[in-house]
Amino acid sequence: RRIHPFKDDKILASWNGLMTAAMAMAGRILKDGRYTISAVRAADFILNNLVREDGRLISSYREGKAGVPAYSEDYAFMIMGLTELYETTCEPDYLKKALLFADDLIKYFWDDRNGGLFIYGTDSEQLITRPKTIYDGAVPSGNSVAALYMMKLSRLTGRYDLEEKSNEILKAFSGSITAQPISHAFSLMALVFGREKGREVVIAADSLKKAIPFIDKLNEDFRPFTVSVFYSPGDPVLNEIAPYLKNYSPLDGKPTVYVCENRHCNAPVTGIDDFAVLLEG
Repeated sequence: RRIHPFKDDKILASWNGLMTAAMAMAGRILKDGRYTISAVRAADFILNNLVREDGRLISSYREGKAGVPAYSEDYAFMIMGLTELYETTCEPDYLKKALLFADDLIKYFWDDRNGGLFIYGTDSEQLITRPKTIYDGAVPSGNSVAALYMMKLSRLTGRYDLEEKSNEILKAFSGSITAQPISHAFSLMALVFGREKGREVVIAADSLKKAIPFIDKLNEDFRPFTVSVFYSPGDPVLNEIAPYLKNYSPLDGKPTVYVCENRHCNAPVTGIDDFAVLLEG
């Protein structure tokens, strides 16, 4: 009788980050709560089981035991997943965690001399060399995902230092990207995102229920260069991580939308039709 072969059934932070992002986007775009629930379950499992008491992310988990400290792609992919999950659920704790992971990504992996992110951290086993990678294959590189999503976090929270780090990543690997663009697809996405005229949308309302019609309108079409924040005045998490939002409030008790481009905001609107005009402008 054949011996049953072994199987690799460990849970990886990196792959769960990718799945969280995909499921969160599917839930948001298709308006299907099943996908959103899957994204929440995946993200919550990682946050509850693969994060040490000091906040350090762990790379893998199996049979109740967490493995070695996470690599740069684990952090980058979880940042991607949590950012997309925030834009789907409007739950600010996910945005806060993405921001904390971004700070740790820079703390443990940043190359102070040449820019970019090393594969393993300063607190991991020190090998003969510390490599970096930017190649995007079947799975994108940690550097390219970090470049795009630190830009998005920057625009969501007002942390412009994160966008500067993103630009430094792209500059550090510009030779490789230019020489073979087809092998750096996700890096090109980050490059285009940084150069296009993006939009930041702040939807201010007393409750998420009142903001839903505006969120649905925003998600009706493909808007790859737009990021959005739902802000309820007095929200302690958002006031902590994105203090600029204190300047945005509902007008006359109505849900109010602020559409900003290149750090300049249009006049706020309170009607769906007026919001649609701004989106198409």
